[in-house]
Amino acid sequence: MSSTQLYRLSGFALLASGVLSVIGFGIGSFQSDTSVTTITSAPYIAMSLLTFLGAVFCVMGLPGLIARQAEQAGVLGLIGGVAVIIVQLIYGIGNGFVDVTVFPALVADPTTRAFALAGPPPAMNIFFMVGMASGVIGAIALGIATLRARVFARWIGILFLLTVLAEIPSFLDVPFLSNLAPIVSSVAILGAGVALMSSKRAPAAEPARATAAAI
Repeated sequence: MSSTQLYRLSGFALLASGVLSVIGFGIGSFQSDTSVTTITSAPYIAMSLLTFLGAVFCVMGLPGLIARQAEQAGVLGLIGGVAVIIVQLIYGIGNGFVDVTVFPALVADPTTRAFALAGPPPAMNIFFMVGMASGVIGAIALGIATLRARVFARWIGILFLLTVLAEIPSFLDVPFLSNLAPIVSSVAILGAGVALMSSKRAPAAEPARATAAAI
């Protein structure tokens, strides 16, 4: 399999990730409360499933994004890409799997409801802190590296950088904007996926032809 085909597969994975994540986090923007009715509702479960699948596709496709601009982006691009993968593994896949399979069942059962709604165990906080730090580092590093590399469109790198600022509404509990940051980053991922899918093999250089000197 050629590198072009691998890039296109990575692009498809990132495109799927972006679409699923934007829809999922868009639904989640209207699921602000943590009542039993909300957590066990179809929209909440759909949101959890879509964002979980989006994270899975993102982790599958990000190595292609990293490799595509590796020469131009250098170490900074690698750091940013790996940091984003860590975020997806902790929040998107790890926490997402719990939200899809375990959390709704615990909340629906009266005997485990109080335990589920009390929040995660303290031991898990360290993972969430690592994920939060990786999110900031990944967005900034990957954004700057993408802008410098000039392999992808500039707006993709700008959106990665804007992801950090887009976290502000979440900290301020602004209604309907709590998921703005993941939506912004998902659009950037989607754009990178489209770019990778449309990438073409660089034409091979023609061998130089020796010309006889006229005497």
